[in-house]
Amino acid sequence: ISFFAYWFWWENIWMPINVTWAHFVDRDGLVFPKAHQLYATIPYAFVLLIIRFFSERYIAIPLAKALGIKNVRRVKPQPNPVLESYFRECPKEAVWILLSLAKKCNCTVRLVEKWFRRRRNLEIPTVLRKFQEAFWRFSFYLTSSIAGFIFLYDTLLPSQYWYYMAEISFYWSLLFTLGIDNRRKASGRACL
Repeated sequence: ISFFAYWFWWENIWMPINVTWAHFVDRDGLVFPKAHQLYATIPYAFVLLIIRFFSERYIAIPLAKALGIKNVRRVKPQPNPVLESYFRECPKEAVWILLSLAKKCNCTVRLVEKWFRRRRNLEIPTVLRKFQEAFWRFSFYLTSSIAGFIFLYDTLLPSQYWYYMAEISFYWSLLFTLGIDNRRKASGRACL
């Protein structure tokens, strides 16, 4: 583990030329941040995930109902392994493929089109789900912006440490939920 820690915190990766971790040793009454303090952001991210779960469930859903956003129930297509396997390979169907799939499944082309439309609609998040996620991001960004105006206004304070720890933890939590959140066009690039 010590080799991994040495490799991960290698000075050539994190520091500019002629700067080492020794420059960040506390001295003359100055307290410098330590790299190992970043490990604490991961448990904080799980705390933010719990807060997110409860805020989406108990604040965002009632707020959405008050605003008139309805939870639309999507109709699931009938289970069909042939169509499902093709859908996973290629979600966009061509007309000539629909004919061959209809023959394989012993149904009409219209039923195959309907099955694909219903299956595609299952992949699209509902307006309520989008509202829940947007509510969480809006509430965090609003509180962090207000906290930023308050804490970052003056000289260096210990509260600034917690501000940045909360920000890093938030982005960890977004990274943890990347697979279950709504897909965005730039989500792949945001991860890099």
